[in-house]
Amino acid sequence: MNRSLSRIVSLTGLVVWMASSSWAQAPSPSPAPAPQPAQPGAGAGGNRGNTGQQEPSQQQGRDTQLPLFVEGQIVDENGKSPSDPVSVKLTCGVRTLQTVRADIKGYFRFALGMGTQANTDFSAADEAPPQSMLTGMNVQGGYGGFGTASAGLTGCDVRISMPGYVPLDVPITDPASLGMIDVGVLELRRVGSVAAGSVSATALLVPNNARKEYEQGLKDLRSNRLPQATQHLMRAVGAYDKYAAAWNELGRAYAAGRDMPKAREAYEKAIVADPKFAPPYVSLGALQLEAQDYEGALDSISKAVAIDPTITEGLAGYIQGVANFRLNRMDAAQESLLQAENGPHPSTPQLHVLLVELYLRKQDSAAAAAHMRAYIKEAPQGSFAVQMRQRLTEIGQAAANQPGGPGPRPVAP
Repeated sequence: MNRSLSRIVSLTGLVVWMASSSWAQAPSPSPAPAPQPAQPGAGAGGNRGNTGQQEPSQQQGRDTQLPLFVEGQIVDENGKSPSDPVSVKLTCGVRTLQTVRADIKGYFRFALGMGTQANTDFSAADEAPPQSMLTGMNVQGGYGGFGTASAGLTGCDVRISMPGYVPLDVPITDPASLGMIDVGVLELRRVGSVAAGSVSATALLVPNNARKEYEQGLKDLRSNRLPQATQHLMRAVGAYDKYAAAWNELGRAYAAGRDMPKAREAYEKAIVADPKFAPPYVSLGALQLEAQDYEGALDSISKAVAIDPTITEGLAGYIQGVANFRLNRMDAAQESLLQAENGPHPSTPQLHVLLVELYLRKQDSAAAAAHMRAYIKEAPQGSFAVQMRQRLTEIGQAAANQPGGPGPRPVAP
């Protein structure tokens, strides 16, 4: 067991990039079904692929009459689709273009330029906005009179408002590509779960060009396109050097690419930019843990906890627990790991392995077995799954051999 436990710190490198402003980063969902591609020369692509000659006014009218799709997915803090139907609005200024409902998996799609039946596909129930909202979508000059067909929604917003959750307002920053705009995965957070320190105050002062680079960098980072993510995030901090969130994400990109000196420098710049922003302290703590600087990791996490006391529920608590374990502070390690278990921890199921060891040292085989089952459930193909099953079988056999024992307990699948 101890030899296997020594691998836990080395595995921490796999989750360094998870230290960000969102402690429950959702796994990338399966991509939504794409609409039928536009014909050559149609939609946002203008006259692309069209060998015929047309008058400019005729071509513009043709482009603006073809459909434009805006889609994305909604998840909650645990990366799951909300249990209740979610209403999503597409707005431009004070005007609402369309309102739809997300499907049971959280996907939604707006379809502009297709009349009142625009949203009947993709399991999105059209709430039938007034006809006055729909008129003008097929007229010359863009959708609803906002710009041109190729970029008419740039600057518009996707808005989500749901009882019990913090309202979400996501600007559309990219032009359409082949008639499609994908706003990505949108995370809803419950009211009261967004603690002070989880959002940087400097974000309120970010210029638009820096924000656009930051948002594109996040998209690339989620898709593991590290060179592109790094470039966009560098442009973001270049345009606004006090952009603490962008510095933190740039550090994550460097860490994912195993450039630890640059990752550390980025995290430290994030802290300088906004000392009251908690995520960079956790990011730095993860880096220090991997470098076996356990005291340094604990110091960084303690600074994050001073800003946001709830931050130990998740990755921060795991870092704290591993550092205390390595320093032979077993009671403190157990307390931190149990706190981490209370929060989302999809990237650190190995916290249960450490808890198994701690409970076995206290000869509490029942609690140890519970965490063995928890690990198997969360990571059935994980690095410690075989070992956890073997130990669980041994505990069951030992219990069966006791006088009056209940017999071996089956291993969870």
